Amino acid sequence: MKEQRQAIIDMIDFDRSRKINLLAMSTGRTLQRVPPEAARQARHMQNVPARWPFQWPNLIIELNQQTQDYDPHGWLPSDEVPTAERLRDALERGRVAQP
Repeated sequence: MKEQRQAIIDMIDFDRSRKINLLAMSTGRTLQRVPPEAARQARHMQNVPARWPFQWPNLIIELNQQTQDYDPHGWLPSDEVPTAERLRDALERGRVAQP
């Protein structure tokens, strides 16, 4: 399941990058190239293993705001559906657990 979630996050990142690039190209201006080191640093931040558990609930919350009929087979148990309250609780538990 973790790999599936990461794949979805990667696809969303790719789609957002595509939109940004198309918008930039649509201006007709000469594009500024990102320095290779800056691109490597940005990519490294996108690959942090602890990133997906925080991003996944937000994606589900965003999806729930648009539609709620995307889960016709009930693959996500109702007690695991991310909500703003559950996300806040998880963040609070994380703060308490840190020394």
